[in-house]
Amino acid sequence: MLADEHHGHNERNSLALDLVESGDPRVLAALVELVERPGLANARGTLVHCLNTFNVFGHERLPVTLVTGGSREVAHEANDLIASFDQLSTANF
Repeated sequence: MLADEHHGHNERNSLALDLVESGDPRVLAALVELVERPGLANARGTLVHCLNTFNVFGHERLPVTLVTGGSREVAHEANDLIASFDQLSTANF
């Protein structure tokens, strides 16, 4: 549903925000797929923001790639995601 190519950017972002609130862990896979989709390179800031809701263990390289190659909004959101890694690693010690 979220990865449906027929959705416009605003509709997809709204749907992503709604699905994140559901807490369904299946949303993570759909978000990662969308964020990695080249055709959405200029429209993924909200999608990256939504990733901050999940434990993205296993996808640690994604935010690093987004910080270095994303737009200002995407880089900001990806940086927040990286900061959450620091909080998780500190909490585990």
